[in-house]
Amino acid sequence: SVEVTRSMFGIARPYVESFSIYGNKMGYEWPQLEEENSLLFTMLGDSGGMGADIKIEKLALPDDLTTLPETLWPWTRDIVLSSDEHLSVIQGGGHGGSHPHLVHEFVKSVVEGREPSISALRAGRWAAAGIAAHQSAMSGGKMMAVPSFS
Repeated sequence: SVEVTRSMFGIARPYVESFSIYGNKMGYEWPQLEEENSLLFTMLGDSGGMGADIKIEKLALPDDLTTLPETLWPWTRDIVLSSDEHLSVIQGGGHGGSHPHLVHEFVKSVVEGREPSISALRAGRWAAAGIAAHQSAMSGGKMMAVPSFS
C-alpha cells in the first residue's frame, strides 16, 4: 500500500509533505519532521502477523550534489537572498532540495535534444493526484476522481 500526505493548515501538527510505502517484505517512510531520517523496515523471517521480527533502519540519505553544476549547489538548501535588517527573501531547498535537480535535468534534456528522465506522461501522472486534491480542497473535501494518463 502507498500513502501520500500533505498537511499545511487546520491541523495540530507542523506542515508536512510525506509518503509511506508498505509491502509484505519491506516498507519505507519519508521523514515526518524536518531534519529527521527516513525509515526502512525489513521483515525478518516469514511471519507477517503482530509481533513479527522487523528490522528498522534509520537512513541518512546523502545530499548528492555531484550531478549539479557548482553554481546550483546553494539552491538545494534554504538561502537568504536579502539579509538587511528585515529578512525579506529566503529561497531554495524546495521539496528536500529536489528543485535544482529536476530543473537541471529538464534543461539538460532540451540542450542535449533528448527526452527528460521524467517524461511528460510521468509528470502528468504525478501531478494529477495533486490537482485532484486541490480541486477537492476547493470543493469542501468532495471526493474527486484522479485522471489517468496513457
